[in-house]
Amino acid sequence: MERLIEHARQVSIDKQRESSSNCALFVCNKWDQVPSVETDEVKNHIMTKLTQCWPSLDPESQIIYMSAREAIEAQKLGMVTKEFAELMKSMKSMVLKSIEARLQIQWR
Repeated sequence: MERLIEHARQVSIDKQRESSSNCALFVCNKWDQVPSVETDEVKNHIMTKLTQCWPSLDPESQIIYMSAREAIEAQKLGMVTKEFAELMKSMKSMVLKSIEARLQIQWR
């Protein structure tokens, strides 16, 4: 019985880790300081490092490359940068995924 309870606890912990990795969002700020000829190399390096730690990472939806300085300057002019809009959309998506994952865990 004790082994069964320990196994159930471990499965629960593993499921929480799995769902939390799907709810992570990585923001690469100061992207305006990366020379344009190096952006692909830097992106590949970032994706490689993150996927080593987070194998289930979806780089397209979970990594945002932006400049907060550019976003602030655009906001002063009454505009929103594409990258900042993408960040807000991704944050909304991650919050909803996190709520859904927690509800599923609690429901089980």
